[in-house]
Amino acid sequence: YAPISSFNSIKEDLTLTIPDGVNYPEIYQLITGVDKRVKKLQFKDIYQNFLTLAIEYLDTEKQISSGQTQEIRKKIFEELEKKLGVKLKMQYKK
Repeated sequence: YAPISSFNSIKEDLTLTIPDGVNYPEIYQLITGVDKRVKKLQFKDIYQNFLTLAIEYLDTEKQISSGQTQEIRKKIFEELEKKLGVKLKMQYKK
């Protein structure tokens, strides 16, 4: 049993570019293992080699800030690229 937190979480969607041979369980384990403040990770969509995930950040001891989530996100991206070759999908504007 885990009590309901009195602090709000921050949620965001991330779309990743996945190289051949990398599977979802590897990505899931890596992201959820980066920081204990990654509360939830859910599969949203996959199209060709692009995977979209919903990620929720929560600090059970204090209100999490957008700056803290940026630090966690940066660490996630560094680990994904270093260990699996996974990168954040970049949006190009024409």
